[in-house]
Amino acid sequence: MLLSGIMNKPGELRNVIFTPEEIAEATLRLVTERVKNPKAGLATGISGLDGTGRLLPMRPGELITVLGYTSHGKSSLANRIMRNNAAGIIEAGEASSKAVVTVTWEQSIEEQGIYDVAYFSQISVEKMLSGTLDSSEIEKLIAACEQRKKVPWWLLGHSSAKEERRPRLTMWQVSEALFMLRNTFGVTPILVVLDYLQRMNRQGLRGEMREQYIQLVDDAKDLALSLSCPVILVSQTGRQVHNREIGLPELDDGQETSNLEQSSDKMLGTWLPKHKYADGKLIVIGSKGMLSSSFLMFIRIVKQRLGKAPLTMPFFFKPEINQLSQMEWLSDVELQEELAKIKKRGGRTK
Repeated sequence: MLLSGIMNKPGELRNVIFTPEEIAEATLRLVTERVKNPKAGLATGISGLDGTGRLLPMRPGELITVLGYTSHGKSSLANRIMRNNAAGIIEAGEASSKAVVTVTWEQSIEEQGIYDVAYFSQISVEKMLSGTLDSSEIEKLIAACEQRKKVPWWLLGHSSAKEERRPRLTMWQVSEALFMLRNTFGVTPILVVLDYLQRMNRQGLRGEMREQYIQLVDDAKDLALSLSCPVILVSQTGRQVHNREIGLPELDDGQETSNLEQSSDKMLGTWLPKHKYADGKLIVIGSKGMLSSSFLMFIRIVKQRLGKAPLTMPFFFKPEINQLSQMEWLSDVELQEELAKIKKRGGRTK
């Protein structure tokens, strides 16, 4: 196990034994705490995703999985949640003692940072990387970097500027680094993102690949419990999702291991229809409809304990500046008009 090690002392074993009295008292404590603080926990900060009948707050010890096929916005969604919660830390005046932390096995800190700077400067990533910024844009870039310095969003990973071999952190090393953040830097993580499951280092794990991924998911859940904060685990889906008419992930679509659906307290799925459909294609999900466009993202609440699921919502998504905002479904009248157009064409869609 990630943190507990092997329990071989009577005192340690006693910690996993609970009497009926202890169970009743712990249950009463949990429920009364929820009654006193029904909104306790962290929200995503994304309008239209949080709220009554939608995504419940992310609570300490929870594992939240974000599922999506390659290049379907799953990391962007996680980044948006992190940025919103970092802003919340600043507003509370706690930036010197609290932080959100992203652990990345793929992107360098510079690649992650350029999206943050794009958000602050409103200069697209493509524009910045083209090397064609004029003097006024350079000034915006410098100002945006100064803003980034003040954001309590830490990264664990690697820098492309360093010549040594890229470190591939094990989950044990991630755990040690996060506790170092608290013990050495005096900063407590309130939310952690692991990006992403398929790139995580499996060195030292026993068994076949499937068993190793089971262990990684268990380690992510154990990390949430040991840090007493929510942990978001980003994971790819299998190719079968891309081959469906509606490309939103289902509960059992996690690539490599079914442990995702079993261990996750909450599960979110992302889908960008632009990878499959041209603009103007009518997409019907349940009784709701939406016209496909290059900026449309669907987010599905695939699973949440004690909350509503599945539930799908449309969002405006502009990845180059990490903009994500709520959209409205077509009205019933608009949906019927679009269906009538399709019927008139003999069932042919755009």
